[in-house]
Amino acid sequence: MQDRPAIGADTRASLARLQGHHITQETVNELFRRIEELESGLPRNRVPATISNEPSPTASSIVHSHDGSSLSENSSSAVVKSSVPVYSELASAILQPSPANSPHETSGWIALQRDAGVHWYYKGMRILSQRGVKWMSSRTGQDITLDIFLPLNVGVNQSSHPNHPGLGHVPQHQLRELPEECATLEAIAVCYHPPVRFGFPIFDKVIIEAIVKEAYQESLQANSSHIQIPAMACIWAIHAIANRLEPGRNQILPDSDICVSRARALIELVTEVSTLEELQAILLLQAYYSFTGQWRSFSLLHPRACRMVCELGGHFIQSNKPPTPEDYLPAHQTRYIRELFWLCYVLDKDIALRTGLPPVLTSDYCDLTWPPQSAATNSSGAEECTRSFPNERNLSIIKEKFCYLLYSPAAFKVTDTQLLLNVRQLDDELEQWRLAIPSMMRPRLAVPPEQPLLAPAADFSQRIQYINLQLDYHYTLTAFHTAVGRCGTINEDENVPEDLHCVMHSSIDISLEAGRSTLSFLQTSMGSLGAGAFRHIYLYAPNAAMTLFVNILIHPLYERAFSDLDLLASTFRFLQNTPFLTLTPHETNLLQRLNNFMMELVRLGKCAVWKAKKGEG
Repeated sequence: MQDRPAIGADTRASLARLQGHHITQETVNELFRRIEELESGLPRNRVPATISNEPSPTASSIVHSHDGSSLSENSSSAVVKSSVPVYSELASAILQPSPANSPHETSGWIALQRDAGVHWYYKGMRILSQRGVKWMSSRTGQDITLDIFLPLNVGVNQSSHPNHPGLGHVPQHQLRELPEECATLEAIAVCYHPPVRFGFPIFDKVIIEAIVKEAYQESLQANSSHIQIPAMACIWAIHAIANRLEPGRNQILPDSDICVSRARALIELVTEVSTLEELQAILLLQAYYSFTGQWRSFSLLHPRACRMVCELGGHFIQSNKPPTPEDYLPAHQTRYIRELFWLCYVLDKDIALRTGLPPVLTSDYCDLTWPPQSAATNSSGAEECTRSFPNERNLSIIKEKFCYLLYSPAAFKVTDTQLLLNVRQLDDELEQWRLAIPSMMRPRLAVPPEQPLLAPAADFSQRIQYINLQLDYHYTLTAFHTAVGRCGTINEDENVPEDLHCVMHSSIDISLEAGRSTLSFLQTSMGSLGAGAFRHIYLYAPNAAMTLFVNILIHPLYERAFSDLDLLASTFRFLQNTPFLTLTPHETNLLQRLNNFMMELVRLGKCAVWKAKKGEG
């Protein structure tokens, strides 16, 4: 990797002038040091030193009932004998399918914020806004369709009520049914595969065994329905995940969509008491939605999981005393709930970072102390779950600061100078986090495509963990540094002071390199992820592509514009040609939407370059 020249005199002079904004000399000196350090690790890809000044103008199955009989899903005459009470007043409230709203002006902009992110600005103007669409049209000479920037908003849950994602109509008698227990044990074994275990660590052997035992009880006590019903929901959620990981593994069981509908319907029957079983069921459903690209359903379940884990006490550390044989399960449950709190916390920051919405779990109300490793080690396999979190945990704490410093209401009132310094502060903390990771697993700022991912001796779990860290690091780095485009937000008609341009370009360089490396890394690493590949592509490819696309619109004659367009085009070809496992109809639709998104970015980018070359830009 080539080194870049030291920070120039123009940038030093620009930063020196920032001291007039009540910034201390120590702060400016630290900013000098960090910029030099960052720039030394980047290739020679600096953006032009000037910004354009033109005015800123979108299944038939066999199932097992609790009396042991077999029931066909298509059989209307089967008599179901079950001790599971049917709450008719609640079951009748299960919502019938309703058509999805067609995109219109208001819902379109809300969807943009939710699905396309909130990081894209140019001279204080939000790129994905009505004004931004007009500006993009002026840069490309083309009509811009809002719909192309919604690659994740693709007919999700069109048959569901908006307040109950994934919940369709389920006949009451089917709520009493479960697959044969032996089939469930086989499904659990499938779910212990690494893509789930390391991508969404929610399978604890002791807890799952207790849930299976509870779900398959022959009788249900009146005071225990709030445990058995969500336990049954867990069973159906497990089958949904297993069916997705191994399509066609059991032809007599319902498909994943039916399993998910039953799990959701059962969860809706018990709302009075928060239990570990219900929390486990919700997180299992989130895992399924995550792996199948159903981002909307995933994020709408999240606040409920956060509330529940706090009601169960997961946001506080309880006792780390070793349990006695008599109280092993309760103590183990307490420890596991704490681990599920960390999972919810990590997911919470990812959702906030991607959408700009406020975090649900914050450090002001949560104990973020990490327990000693020995306290989390036991023979049940919970240690594997715990070991997946330390790096993501620390990164998520930085993400929480990002949400406050850059996207809280107060953050939109700070001066451009303070905004820039906040970005650098966050970047410095991110770098400290990166350097604290062992060298073999440490994410890199730039990932040349010809370099191997890991040492040949790395095992599968290390490869999965490294891929997750590398992609998450680049996503976070991009989010931090693209925020410099917000300069000018307080008064959108006022141009950014020239003194800040050189400093801003340093951040732009960093975000561009992170975007390029993400797209290259996805193309070289997806073969290592198996069933988890699809999830990584839809989560990371659109964001990285937007980074390059926005820069091409701003600087169409930039020296690397053509190579960036080539990278976008190669990503499009990669998405078209990757032999994914059998995809669900939703995943197929989402993949096509991603293809269209990438193809349109390439087309519009080429139009911007051509228009600029003709002197019309």
